[in-house]
Amino acid sequence: MTHSTTDPSRLIATRLCHDLASPIGAISNTADLMKEMAADSSAEDVDMVARTAERTSQMLKFYRLVFGTGSGGPMDIARFTDLMRCQEVPGRIGLTVTSQTNGTIETDQARIGGLLLMVARALIGLRGEMRLIVPEGGMMPSVAARGDKIDSNAGLLDLVSNPAASTFEPKHVEFVLLRDAVADAGAVLSIQRQAAQITLTPEAAARA
Repeated sequence: MTHSTTDPSRLIATRLCHDLASPIGAISNTADLMKEMAADSSAEDVDMVARTAERTSQMLKFYRLVFGTGSGGPMDIARFTDLMRCQEVPGRIGLTVTSQTNGTIETDQARIGGLLLMVARALIGLRGEMRLIVPEGGMMPSVAARGDKIDSNAGLLDLVSNPAASTFEPKHVEFVLLRDAVADAGAVLSIQRQAAQITLTPEAAARA
């Protein structure tokens, strides 16, 4: 099923449910196991609950940033980097965050950085590497990614590069949100592709 951009709230709700189902399910399953084992519950089980709960909390904060209203002022770069970590998957999808500033990042730029990672993660598939670069001087972040699914998923880029693209699956809502966020910032998205690699860089739009 596809939906129009005129109803983003339902798309966002669907996306949240989709992405949070797995970690919340893990919490529930582990809790059931601990109840059955009672006093014999191992430290490993407890640790799994703690890790999953923490990841879920980070994902909610991340979604608040990329799907929210963007209020709250500049964000500390260390906090921003920490939030971005929820987009990596240990053992499958790696993430490197390279910041050229030790200060803060504007909320709109942070939102674009998060959406860039979501788009890159959707493009690379189940395995790959992502690198998020935060330049100095107030410039917008960029992302470079590699993965063996990028070429087969390249058709999704039409959602982020074509203003006329208005229907899409809820799981791809980040592509359209990135398109709109970059346009709202008065920029255009530069897309550079090579075999199994892609770089997405918001650049200032040329003045007429």
